Amino acid sequence: MALVKLTDVPIKDSGPDFEKFDVEKNDKALIHIPGDLIVQEFVHVFHRDEPTMIERNGRKVPEWSRESFAGTFICLGEFEKVLASPSYGDPENCPACKAMNANPRLVERPKRTFAMNVIRYATNKRSYDLRNNNVDVQVWRHADVRKLEPILMAAKSVDLKTVDFKIEADNSDWKKYIIQPNLGELTYKQNADLTSNMKNAYDNLFSTETLTDACGKKFTKDALEAEISRVASEFRLEAASAEADEALYAPSSNGSGNTIVTNNSNSMDISAKTTEDDLQPVSLNDIADIGSSIGSSLFDTN
Repeated sequence: MALVKLTDVPIKDSGPDFEKFDVEKNDKALIHIPGDLIVQEFVHVFHRDEPTMIERNGRKVPEWSRESFAGTFICLGEFEKVLASPSYGDPENCPACKAMNANPRLVERPKRTFAMNVIRYATNKRSYDLRNNNVDVQVWRHADVRKLEPILMAAKSVDLKTVDFKIEADNSDWKKYIIQPNLGELTYKQNADLTSNMKNAYDNLFSTETLTDACGKKFTKDALEAEISRVASEFRLEAASAEADEALYAPSSNGSGNTIVTNNSNSMDISAKTTEDDLQPVSLNDIADIGSSIGSSLFDTN
């Protein structure tokens, strides 16, 4: 056994500096949504292996193994162009879109991904009963806008800041979330300690930049091209399948899919430099005709 200096021991990247919101099968969660701003990005998933074709809802679709996953990267294309045609993207501005058009097995078409702040109460796993007065700020990342529908529907009749939400995960393979507004008194107004902890949570929400990082790795154009070349060199190509090509090039939909929060590179020479001014979170008001604001009266317990 060799002796080495403590300072020479490599330290593995611990990943994103935030806690991801998740609810295990059959478990429950009670959350508060602190406002209506949500980050949306188009992201590409890179792969090292060919997908297999499976049948789902009467049609054959590609499915990649977990071992094939090679990272999630933010699309560099113009948002409106990609939104208009995700199956083509914006190859002029985004190397991943260009690679996708050349080999859709290596790079998936861009999918719209959302990330938002949620404040989670400390409840028992399978009930909405509080364990204590603690709350945690977490990042809720998802790739299916339909998951927002119960929240959007509630926001049409009530102000988001005046309601908590009950979430229950079913026992299906897809772990569907059942979301309902808790229309009673705000839970954090039950006592002074809980109210104070909630106010502190509002003061420590994750920044727009962190929410963007939660969607995927954001590289410069040159660095993204280099990453595509690296992954392509590892790609285990099998015989081309016309059936797979047809499914991969088919028009995209807003269907749900598995998403993975990936570690973000700390290397400044490959990461796109962004500031709060560069990032454009979208209001939930742009997804549905709703709106909310955050004010000091939110914590008025009278």
